[in-house]
Amino acid sequence: MNNVLPFGPWKLWGTQLGHFAAFGRPEWRDHDWLWGRLDGAAHLVRLLISEAAETVKDPEGVVESIQRSILTTKGTNAWEKANEDLQRMPHLTFRAVLRQWTDDNDGKRSAEQTLDSILRTLRNKDNGNNPSVASIGELATILVGEKIPASLHDEWDEKLKLAASRVFRLREKLDEYLLGEEFLQ
Repeated sequence: MNNVLPFGPWKLWGTQLGHFAAFGRPEWRDHDWLWGRLDGAAHLVRLLISEAAETVKDPEGVVESIQRSILTTKGTNAWEKANEDLQRMPHLTFRAVLRQWTDDNDGKRSAEQTLDSILRTLRNKDNGNNPSVASIGELATILVGEKIPASLHDEWDEKLKLAASRVFRLREKLDEYLLGEEFLQ
C-alpha cells in the first residue's frame, strides 16, 4: 500500500449495474463493507487529527496504519484482493459486471430474484411512489414477471400475460438477452 486509499463510490460493487450489483455476489457485498470501514476510518482519523491540539507529523501515515490494521482483520491476502478489484473497477462495463454476476446458477438465480424485486418496487403504490411509475411497474410485472401477484389478477391481465408469454415469450426473451452469451460478450 503506497498511498492512503482514495475515497469515493467508484470502487464499490454497489455502484455498478445501476446500484444493484451488490446484490449479485456475497463477495461483492464483503468488498463494499470493507471499503466502508477503510474510508470511514480515514475520515475519522483525519477528523481527530484536525481537532487535536498537537500537530501530527505524518497524518497520512496514521491513516495508512489504521487502514492496514483493518485489512489485517480480513486475512493475509485482503489487500491483494481489494487491490485487484480496484484495478478492474474503473474499466468494468454493464455487461462485464452482469457476466460475472450470472457466471453460475446461484448468480443467475440471484439476478432473476433481483429483477423480480425491482418489478415489485416499481409497482409499489405506498410511500409516495408516483402512480404512473406504479402503473408502469404493474404492466412490466404482467409482461415479464416470473409470477403475477394476486392483486394484479383480473380478466385482462390474465389475457395479456397469456398473450405475452405464449406469443411474444417476453420473460424468456428477457432472460435469454440478459443471461445469454450474445449480451454477455
